[in-house]
Amino acid sequence: MKSITPIFIFLFAFQIAFGQLPMTENPNLGKNAIYQQKRERIEAMKIGYITEKLTLTTNEAQKFWPVYNEFQAKQEKIKKSWRQFETGQIKPEELNDEQLNEVMKAKIDSKIEEAKLEKEYHQKFIDVLGIKKVAAFYQAEAGFKRELLQQLKKGPNH
Repeated sequence: MKSITPIFIFLFAFQIAFGQLPMTENPNLGKNAIYQQKRERIEAMKIGYITEKLTLTTNEAQKFWPVYNEFQAKQEKIKKSWRQFETGQIKPEELNDEQLNEVMKAKIDSKIEEAKLEKEYHQKFIDVLGIKKVAAFYQAEAGFKRELLQQLKKGPNH
């Protein structure tokens, strides 16, 4: 039963994410709602993929995913301030040199904070899963990103 549960989780997430026809964008939904729907689908795929690759037991999954979700929320908060610059909401040509320098310093500071966060949660992940499964987790996470990029390259009709 323990080894079957991750497979069902993976299949369920896969069905939700890929089993549907490409999501038609409802014109009544705003851009943020559409983005949120797509993001939730990707997260479901990621959970299924990683759970399956790590062969997490139900108990391991119940302990791991809340810690991972907490990590992601903190990571997102760190990245949020810089994202305005990356997405063009803050335009370099509209800033003077001093302001632009402050924005660049903030980017470096956010990378330092992110590295500290990764170090902290690396140990938390080990406490929950053990070192071998954490190593497999990092590989699975990278593998998921590769597969997602391949799916995006193929387009919605493939």
